[in-house]
Amino acid sequence: MAHAGKTFASIVVPAPEKQQRAPINCDVAIVGGGLAGLICAIALRKVLPKLEVKIFEQFPRFERAGAVIGVQPNGQRAVEAIRPDLLQSIIDGRMKVAKSIMYRDNGDVDTSPSYSDAETYGQAIMLGWWELHCLLAAQIPKHDIVLDSKFAGLEERSDSVKLQFKASSGGEVGREAIAKLVVGTDGAYSAVRRQCVDD
Repeated sequence: MAHAGKTFASIVVPAPEKQQRAPINCDVAIVGGGLAGLICAIALRKVLPKLEVKIFEQFPRFERAGAVIGVQPNGQRAVEAIRPDLLQSIIDGRMKVAKSIMYRDNGDVDTSPSYSDAETYGQAIMLGWWELHCLLAAQIPKHDIVLDSKFAGLEERSDSVKLQFKASSGGEVGREAIAKLVVGTDGAYSAVRRQCVDD
């Protein structure tokens, strides 16, 4: 697949150099560089172009991962509201699926209209998770994606939040950030949510 003259596989953020010791200052710190974190940053930049947004990702580099993902109609409308050209790029990179079959846990074919009635619910756009991730990452300036930064904790202050990160390989905390707002997009078992909500 290709986008704007580049193959998706070529749009990769390189591993960072040595850990920065000086705190990284930003308006918004997004913890988690997956699909949710990337689209969140894109949306914030669209609404507030001067906003300083940094994405902190625990892995030292973006690597090929995932299988196929379906961008459902609600997701398509959300992307279109953020950036219509981005939705078009997703459409251009889609896989052509002639037929899809959903199975229940017991192995039976699922004929539920909520899955199969495209005329009512709209058609999902199917594409590779990795291809979508690369497409979204390409919309973010490389210096705003901070790799090898595993969330280690945060401290709320009167006018900001101090975040601490460590290298994915472990060891002592090696990077700090000061932000006005923290967004946790670090997965279903979010470490950010666990510290803030403890549920």
